[in-house]
Parts: sequence; C-alpha cells; structure tokens
Amino acid sequence: MPLTDTKISCFHCNDDCEEETIHLDNHTFCCNGCSTVYQLLQDVGLDDTYANGPLGIKPDAQKAHELAYLDDAEVKESLLDFSDGTLARISFELPAIHCSACVYLLERLERLNKGVKQCEVNFPKKTANILFDETQVSLKELVLLLHSIGYAPNLNLAKSSETKEKPTVNRDLMYKIGVAGFCFGNIMLLSFPEYLIGNQALETKWSTLFSYLNLALSLPVLLYAGRDYLVSAYKGLRVRHVNMDVPVSIGMLAIFIRSAFDIITGSGPGFLDSLAGFVFFLLIGKWYQAKTYSGLSFERDYKSFFPIAVNRIGTDGQVNAIMIKHLLTGDEIQIHNDELIPCDCELLSAKASIDYSFVTGEAAPSSKTEGNRIYAGGKNRGSVIRLRVMKPVSSSYLTSLWNSSDASDKEDVPPLLKFSDRIAARFSISVLSVAAITAVYWMIVDPSNWLNTATSVLIIACPCALALSIPFTYGSMLRHFGRHGFFVRSVEAIAKLGEINHVVFDKTGTITIREKGGVIFAGNRLSHDQLEALVNVARQSLHPLSKNFAAAFPKTQHEHVIGFMENAGIGIYGMVNGVLVELKNPNNLTEKERIQFDDWQTEHHGMGRTAVLIDGHLWARVEFTTSYRHGLHQTVEKLQTENEVSLLSGDNDSESIALSNKLIAGFEKENMHFNMDPHEKMAWIKKQQATNGKKLLMIGDGLNDAGALKVAHFGISIAEENSQFTPASDGILSAASFQKLPELIQLSRQARLVVIAAFSLSMIYNIIGVSVAVQGLLSPVIAAILMPLSSVTVVLFTTVSTAVLVRLNLRK
Repeated sequence: MPLTDTKISCFHCNDDCEEETIHLDNHTFCCNGCSTVYQLLQDVGLDDTYANGPLGIKPDAQKAHELAYLDDAEVKESLLDFSDGTLARISFELPAIHCSACVYLLERLERLNKGVKQCEVNFPKKTANILFDETQVSLKELVLLLHSIGYAPNLNLAKSSETKEKPTVNRDLMYKIGVAGFCFGNIMLLSFPEYLIGNQALETKWSTLFSYLNLALSLPVLLYAGRDYLVSAYKGLRVRHVNMDVPVSIGMLAIFIRSAFDIITGSGPGFLDSLAGFVFFLLIGKWYQAKTYSGLSFERDYKSFFPIAVNRIGTDGQVNAIMIKHLLTGDEIQIHNDELIPCDCELLSAKASIDYSFVTGEAAPSSKTEGNRIYAGGKNRGSVIRLRVMKPVSSSYLTSLWNSSDASDKEDVPPLLKFSDRIAARFSISVLSVAAITAVYWMIVDPSNWLNTATSVLIIACPCALALSIPFTYGSMLRHFGRHGFFVRSVEAIAKLGEINHVVFDKTGTITIREKGGVIFAGNRLSHDQLEALVNVARQSLHPLSKNFAAAFPKTQHEHVIGFMENAGIGIYGMVNGVLVELKNPNNLTEKERIQFDDWQTEHHGMGRTAVLIDGHLWARVEFTTSYRHGLHQTVEKLQTENEVSLLSGDNDSESIALSNKLIAGFEKENMHFNMDPHEKMAWIKKQQATNGKKLLMIGDGLNDAGALKVAHFGISIAEENSQFTPASDGILSAASFQKLPELIQLSRQARLVVIAAFSLSMIYNIIGVSVAVQGLLSPVIAAILMPLSSVTVVLFTTVSTAVLVRLNLRK
C-alpha cells in the first residue's frame, strides 16, 4: 500500500502543524504561541478549557486581511494614546473578560509576544492598557494576538473622552426586567386558582394546561432574564471560585428543576411563581442599585477635581494660568522645565527634550523639533517651550497613568483591605454549607418545605453588602477630600493615609510662602545684562526660589535661554546673550566660595538664600523675604497630638530657633534636620520606615523631594497657584487647604471605623436574615426583595456617615 502523509493538528488552534512542531504534556502544538497559551491556561487552573476539543480561535488569513486597516498611519494615530516611534501605549475594550483567569492570562501577554512590554487590566471596566514596542510587534499583530487567545477588542476609531464619559442606559437589563415582569405577571394570573384556599372546582385538564403554560413562561425567565447569574456562576466555578452568583444560581435551578419534576409527573403545580418573582425582584434590585450607585457615585469628575493648571499664552502675548479643563484645541501654552504636558500638542519651539518615563517607564529623554507631536504625560526637560493644543485634555488618562505609576514601589495593601478579601472568599462557601444543612434538616422534618427554605437561605445571604463597605466608604471620602482641595490617587491610598504615625515636612515651598517684592542682594553689583540673564534663567524653573526670583522682576524683557539645566538640590544655570549665569545652593559651593558667601551678610535674614555665579565665578548672594504659611504652628501642634512630626530641609540650621518657636512653627529641635540633599532625604525616610517600623507621611513641593514622596508610606505634594502634577505622590493638597491637613488625616482614620461599622451592619443583616430563613419563615420572593435592599442600606449608611464626619471635622 502506498504511504500517505499524516497531518498533525495543533491541540490549541486545530491548525495543521506544518512549519514547526512543539510537544508538551503529550500534546502537539503548531507554534510557540499556542503552547504558551496552553501553559498559561493550565497555570490558572483552566484544565477543562479543551474538554470539547481545540479552541480553534487562531486568526486566519481572512481575519488578518480584515484588520489590514490598522497599518494605516491615520488609523493608528486615532487609536494610540501614545507613540514615540518605538514604544506605544493603547487602551482596548475587551468584552470577553469575565473572571480572574482572564486577568491572569492578559497580564502575561509578554510571554506570548516579546514586543508587549506591559499589560494592565481594569477588570470592572473590562479594559486593558497595553505598552508595546512597535519595532517588534505592530498594532495589527497585537490585535491579532488578542483575537488568538479569545479576547477580540472593540475598536473605536472615533474614541474621545467626551464619548467615554457619557452615561449609558443598560438596555439589556431593562429588556430582561420587562421579560421577567411579563412572565411573572402571567404566571401569577395562571396560578391564581391554586391560591384560593379550598378551591376544588378547577378541572384537572385546565390545571394541567395552566401548569405547562407556567413552565413555558418560566423558560425565558431562567434562560434569558436570569442568564447573567447562571453564566457568572459557571465561569466562576470553572476557575474554582465560588462567587456571589453561585448560591443564587443554585436556588434558581433548584426551584425550576423541582417545579418541572412536579408538573411533568403530575404531583403538583410547582413553585414557578416564586422563580419568576425571585428573578424579577433580583433584576429590579440590580437596577435600583445601579441607580443608587450612580447618584452617590464616588468616581471623580476629573475635569472638575484634577488639580492641574497650565500657563496659556493669550492673543495679546500675556501668559495666564488656567485650569486644564478650560484648554481648547488651538490654544498655545507654555511649559516649564520638569512640568507635565497635560494634552497632545504640537511643538512650536525650535526644539525640546521630552521625558516620557511617566508614560513608558523609559527614563531617556526624547529629542523633538518644531512641528513634532508631543503626547500627554510627557515632561519638559530644559528651557520653557511653547506648544499648541491638538486634542482636548483627558484628565482621566492622566489619572490612569498616575494610578499605574510606581505601583511596584507602593504595593503594600492595608490590613483592612486584606481582611475584606478574606471574608469575601469564604462567604459564599459558608452560605452553601448552611443551605445544605438546612435542606437536609427540612427533608427530615417537613419534606414539602425543604426547597423553599434552602432557596431562601441561598438568596437572603448577601455578600454584596460586605463587598461594598470599603469602596463606598473610601470612595465617598475621596469625593469629599476633592471638594476640600485634597486630591488622592485611589481609595486604597486613603486607607494607607489612615495608618501613618509620623509626619515629615519639607521646608522651602512647603511650609514657606514668598512675600511680594522680597529679593535682597549682597556682594558684587549686578549689571543690567547679568540681572536680565538671571531672571530669564529663573523663569525656566518651577522651583519655589526660582519662581520667587523671577516674580520679583516682572518687567524684565524675555530673552532666549541657551543650555538651560536644572539639577535637583544643586541649582540651575543657562546662557542669555553670551552671559553664563547660575543660581546655586550654597551647600554646593567650594570651601573658598562658601567663606566668601558667608562674608556677604545682609541686614535682612531671609528664609531662603542662594548663590549667584557669573561665568563660573561666585558673584553675589541673594536672600528672599519669604514667610511661613498662615496657621503653621496650629497645624503642627494638632499633628503632634497623635503623630511624631519632623522637618527635613536642604538649607542650614539658621532658622532652627524660629522653627522651634511655638508661636511660629513648634517643631521639636531633635526632629529638625538640615543641610540634606534630595538623596539624603530619601535615605532618611527609608531608614525610619525600615528600622523603626514607622509609617511616614512626607509632605513636599514635588520637585526636589519627589524621591522622598515616592518612598514614603504616603506622599503629599503641595499645590501652589498653578500646581505642578507630581506622579510620585499619593495625593495633592491645595495650598489653601494646608491648615486642614490634621483633619484630613483624622478623617482617613475615621473612615476605617465607618468600614468596620458597615461590615458589622451587613453581618447583622446576614445573621438575622439567615436565621429567619432556616426556620422556614421566609419565602424566596421576599428574600429576593430584601437582598438588594441590604446593599442599598450599606451604601446609604457609608455615604451619610462620611458626610457627617466631614461636616463635623471640616466646618467652614
């Protein structure tokens, strides 16, 4: 007989293994991608994924042809959130996400394709934010990769922040409520004769007909209106997770199967009215919860709350600070050194150096020239640049970057949040156990009542109330904080703020403010050109002392600065019209220069001073007539009642006497540390947290102390006037709200008590509800009505409680 070629099919995608063959676990795969998907599915426990044969979802040539438009430059530009020609970032909506296994698989995309650098999944919103290397994988190949593992993205070429933020009506839920309500009403009508006590007049043929009609009406209730509960329970069990829909689904199936058995065997009319009513009221509760949550939503209106302002250049050439929500396409803006670019823009300056580390994680700045596109989230590194706005500001995009930045450095989860996760994991299993014991008991005592009783137990127990306690307590607090000028990264961050026991202040720009017109010189006299050069170099920086210096000479002519550089904790320098000038921290002068600097005394001892160098030579001394923030000593005094309070400063200790005065600041002398550069501040905080077990709150201006803010348990940057966004911080505090700091910290601690109270309230509800249900005193319909009401009660309790606490602590 002639030999024939035997084709081997891939275990994952069912394609023929032609070019390569990979063997793993006694299976054959056509490529490394298919074998990797198989391994990932096994890792997460989806052993039965291939129970019905190969998935067969590997995209074919036809799918690749359909997605060819993704190679078009204009299409890519409309879809990508960021691209520098190498690294790109994009957000996909992935409707197929349904469980923790999906998250596990998607967040390991880099194992399927080395061009993928990072994938972060937002499970509630079913979205994935992906960072990838365009030189290794194209946008089309990335979409095909998602198709190949079963997560086809929704591609919206006209996506915009306005479209995303419009509230949508859940029409599917409304249709299901309509179907369940229609069937419930008709089942009740057909079952009415059965409700009449002692009614024997109904003929058997009519009784049988009505029962079968009820059975037919119950099918759309179970398979359509109740489908979400059944599917969610099934998908949870597939990954060995007993979610909150498992008990509900068991109750639904138990009632339907028992009723179908009774009707088919002619032993009774069943309990289909209970099933229809149960599903109808569950859906009504789901709708009511959604309405309640949207009315009390703690999701921030980013355009209202996000505290970023930017300098807009008017038609008359005047520069004014405005909130980013007022920026329009076509506006021209001015961005200083180390300042965040809030939206996609066109570069109008001749050249710029842009740091995209906030977006990509890559620290190397990217060189840009006039006309280049500059993406939101980049930071200017160098002289002031002019930009033209190309797209409206998407503050939600900036905030998503804020939430994802430095997550690995601050991944410690507060104990209360861990406790919630442990409770939720055990809740459903406990409910199933109680329901099983109840069913066995009633089968022995009264077999006719076991089904309704066990079903009522499954329904009345509500883990939602437990699950909602934390997000709505801290979420409501998040909203109130925003209204009082305190903007926090996330609800988890508020829980961390409540744990702090040591408060650390930076000095310059944090506890000090400048006084108008207060700049005093000593040393050599500055010429007009030298002063003009110094002012223009100072204008490039956002450091408080630089801003003070530039503000003291507002009428100085604007000149082009060459070679501007700013070194944190050291100083700034640049060249203007051939004059090289530098404003330098005195601590970084040579010993000879420091002696000369100290000899130049002024009659006024300012709270900030710097050295002026001209063409590399020490030339003069500058002192600033700044003052301490209003209410500083009251703020420090309040904080000292429950926390240790320290001060870290890069200046010398000449102000230690004033800062220890109870009428000025009130810092303890042993808790004040001077002559510290940014690295020393960061190292000091690390040591305190590592060796002394302290949880530090660091408060700074977000510039020289960004490293300290990042390593602290909680970091707050002070926003003065046109605030600078600081990704390293967990929160941004408006300077006008500085005196509210002790109360804000106290509120974050009190929020923990509200969570515990809400936990207790929901546990009391569940204990009482289950206790009544196991006695056979509660019908499934009544249980279905009470279950969503418990969640709404917890939401209202947490919302009202936080509002009362805020009013008591932050009376205006």
